[in-house]
Amino acid sequence: MNCQLKNFIQIDAQIVKSLRIYVQLLEFQNHKQQYNLTMKSAALTFKKNKFIGISKVTIVQIISYLFIALFLYAGVSKFLEFETFRSDLIKSPLTKSISTEVAIILPLTEIFVAIILFTTRFKKSGLQASIVLMFVFTLYVAYLLFFAPYTPCHCGGIFRELSWTGHLLFNIAFTLLAIAGTKLNKQISK
Repeated sequence: MNCQLKNFIQIDAQIVKSLRIYVQLLEFQNHKQQYNLTMKSAALTFKKNKFIGISKVTIVQIISYLFIALFLYAGVSKFLEFETFRSDLIKSPLTKSISTEVAIILPLTEIFVAIILFTTRFKKSGLQASIVLMFVFTLYVAYLLFFAPYTPCHCGGIFRELSWTGHLLFNIAFTLLAIAGTKLNKQISK
């Protein structure tokens, strides 16, 4: 009987030990689930509302204001220096035959895009138009930089001081910025 009691106590001790391990596993899983839920919640909050501590709405506004400043400045500068701008377009192999039309339509388009970027209702369209404009400008500058025998600068104001490589890098950066702004704006709209 003494031996049976001893075996029973050993079995009982093993059961208690197993139960303790099982309880610890359950507690660990519970903490893990709570941690995962917290991390998922934090990630979801990060994805929906924030990027590097700044709200996505604020980032879209900053991007919009950068394009508003860029397009207003470029458009107004082209109108203020209209004859210089038009004569540079005449010297360009791609715009020689349509220089007057481009000299009028391009600054008007830049100013129009800047205006629609001011409005919440048309911000999506304004950001998409910014992508198109910047992509076209980037292609045009790349063509002039790599293939044209003569590279007249038809940019207005301080942009005339940039090298052609500087123009290309600037345009690529702003094209990417417009794409980022469009994507963030789409996430906000959901």
